[in-house]
Amino acid sequence: MSALQMHAVLEKGPFERLCALLEMVDEAHAGESGSIVFGGGSKGIILVQSGRICWAASPAIATKLSHRLRNVASDDRQLATVFHECRERGTPFGQALVARGVVTFDALRNALLQHTAETLIHLADEPSPRWMAAPVDQYDRDLTFPSVELLTHAADGWWGPLASEARQQLGEALGDRGAVGLAFLRDAATNDAIVPVGVVGAADLTAKDVLATGRAAAALMSDAEIVGGRLITTVCSDGRTSIVWVDRGTYYVAIAAERSEMAFIVAHVTRRSD
Repeated sequence: MSALQMHAVLEKGPFERLCALLEMVDEAHAGESGSIVFGGGSKGIILVQSGRICWAASPAIATKLSHRLRNVASDDRQLATVFHECRERGTPFGQALVARGVVTFDALRNALLQHTAETLIHLADEPSPRWMAAPVDQYDRDLTFPSVELLTHAADGWWGPLASEARQQLGEALGDRGAVGLAFLRDAATNDAIVPVGVVGAADLTAKDVLATGRAAAALMSDAEIVGGRLITTVCSDGRTSIVWVDRGTYYVAIAAERSEMAFIVAHVTRRSD
């Protein structure tokens, strides 16, 4: 990203700046490993492993991950010991914390996800990010994140309970049927942007893909509401069925490959709207 492009991004709001930062990972360096550094590293860093973000750090929030982990750790003293040992060895601490039973895997992943999303919001304000290609292969893939997952969880910083409720409703609508799902809120503060706040089964999509899906869904529902429509189904180019609906101001998109998936989702939406 050139200095001129980054200047244009900084003229936008925090959501647009975050999207631009994630596009560096998704598009400019798709599938690659390395780091994005800010201010030569003094302002922050993002580590990328095979196109997935595995770590982000900013001096502005340097202690918050440890605070999150203390809330879920079984032993504060052992937590501090593992942190110190891994820092001395230059190894990832996440796997060590789980292996020693200090935290559960789910608690660790959730803490890392929220920490990384919050850190990216801070780093998106920094000018002139620079990509540095380098081998990064020591992280457990399950503790790394695609950009779309980080983008949706960054929304917690703006909407909190609304974003959490949208994710819950999305999960209920999809059940365990294997469909892909997305949830969006409309943000009047950023030129009425459609902001993703929930995602299920869409790790292969880029942040740009998800944003385009949200804009298309909002446009479809805007046209449908004129004639009283509550739910729209369309056939995708790959033969799957796309289902779009609005519930209490939140836009939802589900992509189903099987008729049973589609029937389950339509029945759920119909029950909620009756």
